[in-house]
Amino acid sequence: MLKSKIRELKKELINIGLSNKEAELMLILYKAGAQKPSDLARLSNTPRSSVVLILNSLSEKGFVHSLQVGKHLEYASIKPEEIESALLTKVEAFKSSIPLLNSLISQSRSDHKFNVELFEGETGIMQAYNKILELHKGQRIYFIQGKKSVSHKLKLNDKVILKWQNDFKKSGIIMEAIGNTSGMLEVKHKKSKDILQAHTGRLIIMYDMPHEICNFDVDVAILPDKVIIFMVGSLQAVVINSISFAEMMKSMFRGLTLISKRVNLNEEVDKLLQD
Repeated sequence: MLKSKIRELKKELINIGLSNKEAELMLILYKAGAQKPSDLARLSNTPRSSVVLILNSLSEKGFVHSLQVGKHLEYASIKPEEIESALLTKVEAFKSSIPLLNSLISQSRSDHKFNVELFEGETGIMQAYNKILELHKGQRIYFIQGKKSVSHKLKLNDKVILKWQNDFKKSGIIMEAIGNTSGMLEVKHKKSKDILQAHTGRLIIMYDMPHEICNFDVDVAILPDKVIIFMVGSLQAVVINSISFAEMMKSMFRGLTLISKRVNLNEEVDKLLQD
């Protein structure tokens, strides 16, 4: 039971932006109290040099602080309540900047005009996803999927996932996507066969990107006149309505396909369904 709870706590720390090793060190500090880097290296079975780098990163993020004890430094975790307060402050700061972002409209060309929308919560996330479905049959969307974002999306309601995938298939919209196809294995292991089945028969052109490159926790949808950034782990989505920005991101997408391998995703999903 304790191991299960530790795993859940680690997942939650990763969900708010920590790496696997950062989350591991945080849990050690919460359990054992202030520690020297050498002690943390021993407790985590990690080289001391790596521990120092991780501690510096955690310090910059506001999760730990250092203490002078005699002639050496020890590191202690910040209280969870203080971390929560700091994260909420950052969200509020971003919210307060939205009117300013919306006011930054180019005066030269109409296609340079933009505004920014913020969506929050599961309902807000789906409102942002549904903007994709506003495209017409035959129109194309370019999608970049972070490998770490898959597990967050699988926490969404099954009925919501099924409805969106089925609506997408009916829409006739074409998706060009870059990501790591191993995400389909996660779908198979964590969701029902119906959810996996919903990922077949889509009009999708898939590019398999190396794990090392796509190992991030964000999805990006590039539409003709807007770019949608999905941060499903924090249940937030930012929509940047700008033709010029969308064109720039589409060029970046094309560049990423050069280092990716084209695969038949529908065929891969069919194989998983037969296993």
